[in-house]
Amino acid sequence: MGSSTAIVYRLVGCGAIVALLILLSVVATVLESIVRPLVWKFASEGSRNKPTSQKQVRWKTSTRRIGATYGEGGGSPVATDEPSVRSAILAASQQTSSNHDHDHDGFKQTIAEPVVVDERLAQGLVQAGFSYERAKEALSHVGNENCCGPEGPQARYIFESSPDVAIASNPAALAARKVHFMPHADVDGFAIVWGSGNIKDSVEECAEACRNLPPTPFAGVKLPCNAFSYCPNDKCFTPAAGEYTKGQCWLKWQEGPHAPQLNMQGDYTAEYLRRHPNAPRSVDWHAGVVVPEGTTVEEPRKSARADW
Repeated sequence: MGSSTAIVYRLVGCGAIVALLILLSVVATVLESIVRPLVWKFASEGSRNKPTSQKQVRWKTSTRRIGATYGEGGGSPVATDEPSVRSAILAASQQTSSNHDHDHDGFKQTIAEPVVVDERLAQGLVQAGFSYERAKEALSHVGNENCCGPEGPQARYIFESSPDVAIASNPAALAARKVHFMPHADVDGFAIVWGSGNIKDSVEECAEACRNLPPTPFAGVKLPCNAFSYCPNDKCFTPAAGEYTKGQCWLKWQEGPHAPQLNMQGDYTAEYLRRHPNAPRSVDWHAGVVVPEGTTVEEPRKSARADW
């Protein structure tokens, strides 16, 4: 009898323990259902108030519903000190149709997807005299539309973001610039004055024409001439289409003239002559750059057109 009673007590004790465990599990489930939404709410508010990083600024625009000062409907780009960057960010957001809108507490945020660069347009900007890297950068910032003319948004982006246009507003610095000649070379650059309508008697006269040319407006920016190419022969070779004859003086602007970007220089390689059997053995152009006084001209760089 005593043994049977002990067994009963043990069974009742085990049942009580099981019931307690079940009760604790139910309580934990209820607490989780209450606490989890609160945690997500605080986490969401914390990330919303987190400062935007510098990398995010490139693609993110914020539009205030009330008290806005820029654009139609109160659009304003994320705060930045560079006007050209502000316009680039705004253009990037307008260029993309698959934007994501988020509405929080009276503010509307639009996160624009990166613009996919069209390789053909990048090569079009290269043909206009810009480096391949800068062509891709411009397209990724302002988009592919209205490319690739001298007044287009891509050209304007490159001009506005380049330090090599600031000298245009300094007449004394312009006048003090020096010429650096490069015989048997063709310098790359954006053509300010086409050589077909600018005939000179010598490369020295062409150089002075570049140095003395007043800054020329393109896409709202005044460009100083800082590079030139001159044809001294009856005909001069270039892989680009067109006729290039004696006396043509091409006046150009390029970024970083202290480290000139060249299309051609010296003797052509055997590989180049295989691609262009009509080319002479060596470059028949003469070229040069115009740099601020005291500037050391470094070793030339190959342009994006050097391997055409």
